[in-house]
Amino acid sequence: MTVSLQDVTAENWRAIIGLGVGPGQREWVAPNHYSLIEAAYGLGDGLAHLRLVPLAICADERPVGLLLYNHGPTRERFFIMRLMIDAAFQGRGYGRAALAQLLAGMRAHPQAKEVAISYNRGNEPARRLYESCGFSEVPGENPAEAMLWQALNPQPAPWDSLWNPAVRA
Repeated sequence: MTVSLQDVTAENWRAIIGLGVGPGQREWVAPNHYSLIEAAYGLGDGLAHLRLVPLAICADERPVGLLLYNHGPTRERFFIMRLMIDAAFQGRGYGRAALAQLLAGMRAHPQAKEVAISYNRGNEPARRLYESCGFSEVPGENPAEAMLWQALNPQPAPWDSLWNPAVRA
């Protein structure tokens, strides 16, 4: 099965909003329609400079999940806001394949320094997935969430990380 990341379009958005996680996971991830609304209208609260990018996760062209990430105008830093795989398609490696493709796309920007992602504590599958893809936990502001981080491309020293206090000039 081929996993790909595709733009959310007029042809596939309805299929995307029809996807959802299982009942025990709904507290961990926002519904896909909410993610698409945020992507269309932004985050507000002083974050209007961030571009939100929704991507359909497809298995052989069939939507099975959604990724939502943001970046600033310079594409130096990225934050993965959502990664969801529909309950019927979980456990097949689609999330790992999608995350690997996304990270490779971010690294394609030579100026890309770092990426972060968070998950609700208690969501052990998310923790295992993110750590297996090279993320490590860093201090966060919300005790209910774990913040994870990784460097994307080598940077001239010194540089300051937005999320990792260990990377400071």
